Amino acid sequence: MLRHRIFFRICICAAGVFLCFSCLSEPDRKALASEYMVLAEGYVGLEKYDQALFFYRKAALESSHKNAAEYGIGKVYALSGDWRNAAKVFESLYEQEPENEILISSYAYALAASGEVEKALPVYKTRMEKHPDDARIAADYVELLFVAGLYDEVRREAAAVNERFPDNPELSSLSDIEKRIEEAVEAERKAEEAAANPPTEDAGTGTLEENSAGADGESSGENLSGSADDASGASSSEDVSEDGGPAGTE
Repeated sequence: MLRHRIFFRICICAAGVFLCFSCLSEPDRKALASEYMVLAEGYVGLEKYDQALFFYRKAALESSHKNAAEYGIGKVYALSGDWRNAAKVFESLYEQEPENEILISSYAYALAASGEVEKALPVYKTRMEKHPDDARIAADYVELLFVAGLYDEVRREAAAVNERFPDNPELSSLSDIEKRIEEAVEAERKAEEAAANPPTEDAGTGTLEENSAGADGESSGENLSGSADDASGASSSEDVSEDGGPAGTE
C-alpha cells in the first residue's frame, strides 16, 4: 500500500520534473522543491538510489531546500555503500554547522567507513567529550571504533563504557561486541587466505568450502554497510538546517 501511494505521487508530480526553476515564482520554486524532496524520499524507500539522487539534486537548486537536499544526497551515497562520496557531502555540511550532532555522527561514520579513521575519530570524540554523561553517544563511539577495525580499542572502550554506565539500556548494542569482533577477525583471516591463494583456471571444481571462502570474507563489509542507518538513516533530512550553503556534490 505504501509503495502504491508513493508511485501515485510520482505519477502526479512527474509532469513537473523538467520545469525550469528560473521560470517560476519563488513560492512556486519552493513548492516544486518540496515535491522533489518527497519524490526523492519515496525512491529512497524503494531503494532506487539513482532516481533519489536525481530528485535530491533538483531540490538542491532551491536555496530554501539546499542543505536538506544535500544531506539527502549524502544519505543516498551512504545507503548505497559509496562512503567516500557520502563523506564529501557530509563534510561540506559539517563545515557549515559544526555543532549539528546529526552531521557529526553522519560525517564521522562515513569517514570511518571510507577508511579515513584518523579524521573520523577526532570528529566524533569531540561530540562525546561534550556529552560525557550520555551513554548512547559513548556506545556510538565504540561502534565507530568497531567500524574502523580497531578491535583492541573497541574492547578497552567497551569495558570502560560498561563500567561508567552499568545496566544502562543504551548499551544493549554492545552486548555482543566480543562475538562480532571474533566474527570480523575470522572474516578478515579468510579474506587474506583467499587473496593469498587465488583459484587457478582449473580450480572450478574445488570444494564448496573452498569456493565459499571469498564470499565469507565479505562479512566485515556487510557489517560496515549496516552502519548506513547510523550514518544517514537515523534522522531525516529535516534535522539538517535548510539555510543555503555550498553544494557538496554538484
